[in-house]
Amino acid sequence: LPAQPNKKKFNEYFKSLKLGSMPQGQAIAPPKSYPKTTTVIAQKDQLCNMAEIKKAIPAGSFASAIYNKDTKQYAQEKTVFPMELKAGGMAGCSGEHGLVPGNYELKVYLDDILAAVLPFKIK
Repeated sequence: LPAQPNKKKFNEYFKSLKLGSMPQGQAIAPPKSYPKTTTVIAQKDQLCNMAEIKKAIPAGSFASAIYNKDTKQYAQEKTVFPMELKAGGMAGCSGEHGLVPGNYELKVYLDDILAAVLPFKIK
């Protein structure tokens, strides 16, 4: 059985966590340029995530991985974010993600505990 995210761990740190996209080469510059919330990302676009963080996430505690549901393999292995994530709004985009069309899950970990699974599609 697939692992279920730990909602208590998620709720300890996050108010919300969403996926989005932006055209390649475009940078986040609120309010004019901000990722569009979506779970269907064009292959040529940047994969983005947006979060409202309740309390600071210590350096090395946040990690993510991208799982390809079609091949049942990780497209991107778990990677630890080395910096502290401060409380408040946060958005980040991947640049060129290199994912082929298909069905994926962004898996988010806090202190090595699965805290969220966000399904998305690359078209």
